[in-house]
Amino acid sequence: MDIPHVILLTKVDQVCKAVEADVQYVYRSRIVKERVHKAAELMGLPMSFVLPVKNYSSELSVNCNTDILLLSALNCILHSISDGFDDYTSS
Repeated sequence: MDIPHVILLTKVDQVCKAVEADVQYVYRSRIVKERVHKAAELMGLPMSFVLPVKNYSSELSVNCNTDILLLSALNCILHSISDGFDDYTSS
């Protein structure tokens, strides 16, 4: 059984000022895209398996856009697990 792999690319707000100001720009940022590409290349995975997220490290309140990004990553992880189980049960 192959174990599904994903990469959580954390602290993306620290590499791009636009993302630091507004996490909505995470998928539009050239710098974040370069980091995603580099992580995918290092691990030998497709770029779609690298999930950029912003950590809650010093915030005193939650941010809806940060939550959406984190929940989107969690959703991708759960889909990956589900696909892995589907592959396992069908063989």
